[in-house]
Amino acid sequence: MVRIHLTPRILCAVAIFFSVMNVAPCAWAGGGYTSSGSRALADSNPAGDFLLAGDTKILLRRGTFEKAVSIRKDAPSEPSVVTGGLLKRDVSPSGESSLSETEAIVCVENKLITLRIHDDGSAESKENPLKKQLLLSGPRDLRCAVDKRTGAWLALNIHDGHVLLSSGASLVLPQTNAAWSHALSFTHGFLVLGERGNAAIVSESSEQGQPPHVQYVKSPWPDLRNRDTLAAAGPWILRAGEDQLSLVSLLPESAHGMPAWSPVQKIALNPCSENGGCGAWMTEDDQRWIVAGAWGTFVGSGTTFSRIKTPLLISDSTTPGVALVPALGKYVLLGDVDSDIGLLPHEASLERFTDAQKREAMAPARGRIRGRFIVWLKKKQSPQEISERGTPSGERLFSYRPHGMSSSRSADVIVYQGRLPLRWPSDWAAVEPEIPFDALTLSNEWTPMRGHLGTPLPAPQPSWWSRQMQFAEALSLIREKNMTPQTIRVGVVDSGVDLNHPALKDVFDSNPNEIPDNGVDDDKNGLIDDVMGYDFVTETSVPQDTFGHGTHVAGLLNNAWSQEGRLGGAYNAKLRILRALDGSGKSNSIDLSRALAAAIKSNVDLVNCSWGGGPETQVLRDAFTAAENAGVIIFSSAGNDGINVNDSPPVPKRFAGVISVGASNQAGARARFSNWGSQTIALFAPGTEITSTLPDGQLGEKSGTSMASPIAASVGMLTLGLIREAHPTWSKDQQKKRMIEVLCEGSNRNQLAGTASRCGLLNAQEAINSYFKGVP
Repeated sequence: MVRIHLTPRILCAVAIFFSVMNVAPCAWAGGGYTSSGSRALADSNPAGDFLLAGDTKILLRRGTFEKAVSIRKDAPSEPSVVTGGLLKRDVSPSGESSLSETEAIVCVENKLITLRIHDDGSAESKENPLKKQLLLSGPRDLRCAVDKRTGAWLALNIHDGHVLLSSGASLVLPQTNAAWSHALSFTHGFLVLGERGNAAIVSESSEQGQPPHVQYVKSPWPDLRNRDTLAAAGPWILRAGEDQLSLVSLLPESAHGMPAWSPVQKIALNPCSENGGCGAWMTEDDQRWIVAGAWGTFVGSGTTFSRIKTPLLISDSTTPGVALVPALGKYVLLGDVDSDIGLLPHEASLERFTDAQKREAMAPARGRIRGRFIVWLKKKQSPQEISERGTPSGERLFSYRPHGMSSSRSADVIVYQGRLPLRWPSDWAAVEPEIPFDALTLSNEWTPMRGHLGTPLPAPQPSWWSRQMQFAEALSLIREKNMTPQTIRVGVVDSGVDLNHPALKDVFDSNPNEIPDNGVDDDKNGLIDDVMGYDFVTETSVPQDTFGHGTHVAGLLNNAWSQEGRLGGAYNAKLRILRALDGSGKSNSIDLSRALAAAIKSNVDLVNCSWGGGPETQVLRDAFTAAENAGVIIFSSAGNDGINVNDSPPVPKRFAGVISVGASNQAGARARFSNWGSQTIALFAPGTEITSTLPDGQLGEKSGTSMASPIAASVGMLTLGLIREAHPTWSKDQQKKRMIEVLCEGSNRNQLAGTASRCGLLNAQEAINSYFKGVP
């Protein structure tokens, strides 16, 4: 197995009731909290308490205690903007033992709602109508900000500038050529901002009975919009809007005695939809932030960020509520479709996505093309539109569904070359830089067979694993039944293959829609002259192996001795070679995803991926999802770490639909290096001292789960070919389901089943026997 190493990121959703105990992984149904088109609120405090507030229901959580409130709206059909915050304060009388309460202040429609949970779990709530005091006329005019240090609050009527403070003091901000739009609490008091550059700092007077102090300042964002979301922590403010995500801080007073803003730091990210917005939140201590929109959820620090795998909970017309809960190592997310609480990724995963200053440093120094990125678009693009963006050869990888509320729409994932613009185009949803994959193979060296291995090769003796699996007997049974398996087209995403190997000369799949060596992309798939496959390392049509790994894998999928069962292989397999690993076994996320995309476009039936264990990049996740949606069956090696991977399955085992294969030894036991896990590994197949083809026309041995995967895949392809011959009208899903059933039925459940794998140790003869038992 070629191993791509990075500390795996663990992410799961857990029910709200079990939010402290980390059990029962599932999404929390939050339907009814937020109506479509509204702006929700989420917040937390350092103690680990959190608040989820929609315009129809509010939930305050403190440890195992909670307080929920349904909201009676004056205009039930109108979506509302929900603002406010959460605090925790000491309420102990002087000299007595410590007592505290968790308090939430939520403003929705025309009322301020206070919720409290005390140490003993008792809870209460109170409504404070603000319609008359603030002269509110519309259901979306109220904004509130909460000072978490003191519990003070400010309420604002954005329509006419009326302000009310928790002390009872009030004032009216002047109306200019634009309305006020936002209120938030930060280091210097309350900040009220408006469109077209309006901004004011409001603070309580230090003298009792005196009116609040107001200082008018220049806004850091003259283009701020009402539907943008702001989050503050200390002197820092985060802006999340449809066309930008950015950070700014308030600097010490300038020479003129007026507050000054730091330069705006733009973050190369755009998860907010055109119709809705983004939820945004920042921690008080270290200014970490989280942003969630219809196009994804991201956590970050400064301008560095990482996408986290959250359910699709948000429609494109709603602004969700989202917050980090650092004390629990979690995030909370409130959408109008559903809601979720999940574990945060490891801090190291923030390096997967990085700011503009680090992007070029991340590109491999040996890379052919600097500044390559994956771009998720918010809509499908014509080839001309993609070409105009500078995409190499206009290469589109695959389509994806943007988010849950747009199931009928699809958009494109493309490869982008060049420098990223500081201000993203509005139709870009997300960007991922090229991420290097370092290969660690169990067997870098091979042991060639003795004697001269020229052309023609002498027929080798049947290998130990072929005899143990009774491979020749399985082939004999197929012939006895007078059956001919249909041809199965398999994509080999690996280090290429020795194209001149005498044992492989007749096993390659030729692309009938491509004219060889004419320098033209005849089939319009973005690849030129890809007759037998493509080399994504050198950008040529000759995927020649210089590492050895891919040639060895290819020989286990099919070779000249397949029909005799000497070295195994499925004689009905035709191989399409997609080279993504270079001469030292290294690759990157873009080339791996391009190879998978090419396999999908060429309509292969199956893909073998004898690599993995590295970063769970978004593009790889989406590429495997696209393969599954296209009905492509994927076999993958289990990994050579010798560990149980149930809790943290590595790439690509962690992706849905992947059939992961562990390695067994000559005793039929788990090879010492092989990973295992009943929830992650499907079955085991031989993987130690496996003889197969090698470069320069040789044969030799390699060990690893990289060998077990193609061995199992070859039995799968024989089975799949028989199923297709007997059931030509079955869907691809039906065919895959039956193939997996046959492989599992043909596995020895007394060996390597239970804790090691789902099915046990594969036996070729038993699998084919099992298939024919179900055939009339």
